[in-house]
Amino acid sequence: MVLALFLFAVASLMLAADALYHRADLSHVPRPADGTDAVRHYRKYFKGLSYKPLDWFFGPMAFAWSYLFILAAVLAFHNTDSWALKFLAILFVTGRFRALQEIGHHAAHGSLGPNRRFNEIITNLLYQFPAFMPEIRRRHQVHVIEHHHSVNTEDDPDRLEMVEKGFVPGISAMQYWLGVFRPLTPMGIAERLKECWGYIVIDMWNWNLLLRILSVAAVVTLFAYFGFYTELLFLYVVPVLITYPLFYWLAHIALHRWFATCETDIPYHQRELALGRPTDFPGVIGAVVKHNIFPFGDSYHLAHSLFPAVRWNYLPAVDNLMKRDSPEYANHGSVGLFFGSKGKPSALGELRLRMIQNDGKSLSEPQVA
Repeated sequence: MVLALFLFAVASLMLAADALYHRADLSHVPRPADGTDAVRHYRKYFKGLSYKPLDWFFGPMAFAWSYLFILAAVLAFHNTDSWALKFLAILFVTGRFRALQEIGHHAAHGSLGPNRRFNEIITNLLYQFPAFMPEIRRRHQVHVIEHHHSVNTEDDPDRLEMVEKGFVPGISAMQYWLGVFRPLTPMGIAERLKECWGYIVIDMWNWNLLLRILSVAAVVTLFAYFGFYTELLFLYVVPVLITYPLFYWLAHIALHRWFATCETDIPYHQRELALGRPTDFPGVIGAVVKHNIFPFGDSYHLAHSLFPAVRWNYLPAVDNLMKRDSPEYANHGSVGLFFGSKGKPSALGELRLRMIQNDGKSLSEPQVA
């Protein structure tokens, strides 16, 4: 357990060093004039908030501290007889899977470091392949090109995924909650297995298949070498197939105002403002949710959507400026994932109102003009 604490402390220091190097002070940025479009005003000032010169080092280090946290959890799991603590370790490791995903997200956007191709390679080897996710260039195409250019439209691949699963307005309360926790259901697990196999098939006739096999083999071999077979099951197989898909799905359905209506002939960033939402996660529970389900700036998803090249370290400051200077940005604000407060709905609470049918009709808010 001492080694687990040591690894946790080292990872925390690495995380703190990254935060210190990327500390953000945007107080010098001039405010937009009254009546000025805040997004267009701030675009020129936020161009420099991507990677910095030393991110050839700090970029890969994000993967390193995430894996140190995972190793610490593996050792803690191994050295305790308490299944309550083991369960917490499973959830913690699942949160680190989400962290690795979001680090890769920034690699896909080119904001992780100066050598984009190197960052894509290590993202494949350290996250995409061992977690049975798509190769990074495929992810770039689907997420950066297809999703960001068509958010919440009928062509958005993320929305299409929800439609294919029947998670659409007009469902019953039971169908809604089964949809929210779909990755825990037999159907959800079967879909995840099919998804994993699909990524293998896509890479079947190129070098990525070999790299997938080697990366997975490296993980399994490491657990087996130390005889950590229970840990292999609960801290690798279970997160890959069940708990990580749940965390990712919860984030996925909460990040946008899915199925809200909006005019199509308005500028892209105005669509983002109408169909996105800033969500606050206050208190201890909020911090746990934020750093495990929405890590590395994913909780500031609207800020990211408006300024996709901004590194995660700067998104909180960007979010604050936009809340201050753009009424449209804060218009659809929510608090928390499941339970709202401060007179605002939770992220999933607003979605629930739009999804659940009532006497044959879907509850919905007024259309956005």
